[in-house]
Amino acid sequence: MKIQLLFPPHWRPTQPYLSLPVLASHLRKNGFDVALRDINVEFFDTILSPEYLQASLESVRENLSALSSAPNLSDQQVRRLKHLFLLETHAEQVIGKIREAKRITRSSEAFNHQQFRYASQIIADGLELATAKNSEVILSFDLYRDKWDPTVSADVYQAIQAPDSFFARFFRQYTLASIINTKPDLVGISINSIAQLIPGLILAKLIRQQCNCHISIGGTHFSYIFNSSSTFEPLFDHIDSLVLFEGEIPLTTLAGRIANNENFHDIDNIITANNLHHQRPRTRSQVDLSTSDDPNFESLPLDLYFTPSIIYPLQGSRGCYWKRCKFCDYTYESPHYRQKSPSQVHHEVLSLPAVQEPRFVHLVDSAPTVNGLLELAYMIRDEETEVYWATMIRFEKQFEDPAILEKLYHAGCRVLEFGLESGSQEVLDMIDKGAALTTVKTILENCRRSGIFTVVFLIVGMPGETSANIEKTIEIIQTELGDLIDAISPNRFALKRHSLFGVELQQNSPVDLHQPGKDWCDELILPDTLTLSEEEMRGYLKEINRLKKTKPAEQLLRGTLWDVSYLLQYVSRHPDALADAEPTVATAEQH
Repeated sequence: MKIQLLFPPHWRPTQPYLSLPVLASHLRKNGFDVALRDINVEFFDTILSPEYLQASLESVRENLSALSSAPNLSDQQVRRLKHLFLLETHAEQVIGKIREAKRITRSSEAFNHQQFRYASQIIADGLELATAKNSEVILSFDLYRDKWDPTVSADVYQAIQAPDSFFARFFRQYTLASIINTKPDLVGISINSIAQLIPGLILAKLIRQQCNCHISIGGTHFSYIFNSSSTFEPLFDHIDSLVLFEGEIPLTTLAGRIANNENFHDIDNIITANNLHHQRPRTRSQVDLSTSDDPNFESLPLDLYFTPSIIYPLQGSRGCYWKRCKFCDYTYESPHYRQKSPSQVHHEVLSLPAVQEPRFVHLVDSAPTVNGLLELAYMIRDEETEVYWATMIRFEKQFEDPAILEKLYHAGCRVLEFGLESGSQEVLDMIDKGAALTTVKTILENCRRSGIFTVVFLIVGMPGETSANIEKTIEIIQTELGDLIDAISPNRFALKRHSLFGVELQQNSPVDLHQPGKDWCDELILPDTLTLSEEEMRGYLKEINRLKKTKPAEQLLRGTLWDVSYLLQYVSRHPDALADAEPTVATAEQH
């Protein structure tokens, strides 16, 4: 039984995604032959090659020639002509420098700010050139947008059938043959974001046309958008099964049934054409984390990720022990909080492929516990192996003790990501965040003293949030917390269907809150009575983004490539650089 697990575009190509190494370990533990492919990082590496960009340039020149000789151009064609002309004028320079730009992002030269920004700009220009043939495509490391709306099922099916789409051409030329030639019995495609939906399903359709294998789609995205409506029926023209929620148990069961030529339509968490409309309970098969094997990264192309050193994602828990934040839908997929023992996580750290020292780890838990991190820290500190790590964490009162953060720092913790959400205590209480602003300030002070870099997440526009609440947030991040926050990540509120807010509002609303026509969307319409005007929202977000640009991370690391993966490496290698950065006064020109 040969299994291929594929991770399709579009995803930020700076570190492996954890699901494939975890699934592979579970399947191998049960005796299956498993191969992993990060198609996403292969995709970015390929389209940012001189050969691919040269072919794109030839296409640009052909289009320029055709448009230049065409009579009576429309306004849209004139804009297209000007855009292609600008691309063509600097394309040769981009092609000549793209190898160097990629090399810089994968080396210590990326920690030189000028080199980093130079490489970032070349890569941004390269991506624009790579997509020039498809004028509707917008592509960066953070964004993929096409003419099809992935929240509209009819658009998704049109995209799957389009023979000359950007991803269909790429997969046919660079990906498909290498998958087909392995003669897999089962292909699993992991779709974890809306940006992966159309590329992932295009890949599934192309495999289906040339390979008589079972194709299964998994990942978190379908878990949140799936329902038993007829809009999902055409999906099964291109795939055989859909795995909802956690995948280890259902996918392993599915592989066993296929290997034994047995019925697989009654497996929990597995949707097929046969059981699509059966209203049976959607159970959540959840693996026992205490018996899980170490994730296996070794078959992934670790040298292709766009980062100086490989960052390994690891996970010590699933779900959330708090489970009360009204804006959050994390617990829909994993309703029961479960933890690995700190010794398990420690073993996973030590078992990572020894391709480098030090080792960098991003703990991708939604809510690790302070006690669990402390136990892990003691184990890491006692090892000779040098490890630096980052994680998300709640503003827990335990962190008011500065000794705890000092212990984490001495065990390699360099970045903590906190969800503050609002600088208004009224809003924090309304969303049941379980945080007090007095505690927040003390914790940020302790992080600063210990040397741990802080990233603070904000959400603007939550139900019932007033202008005064948002202005309080702006005030507090300018003054009281201003010098204590190293990076800000502001986000506009989205009403998720499976969040506590979403469930409550759907139950109590006299009107349908689903977005008209967007039948594959997990976001609802927030009633006007519960939110600010669009103009007000844009103004507040503009102000917060202006403040964001005054923070040390933005001043020192500004470029198209930096994220937590890069940030962790930077502050680990330059412990004083960010602390010594002078805060910058925000001006209108900085926006």
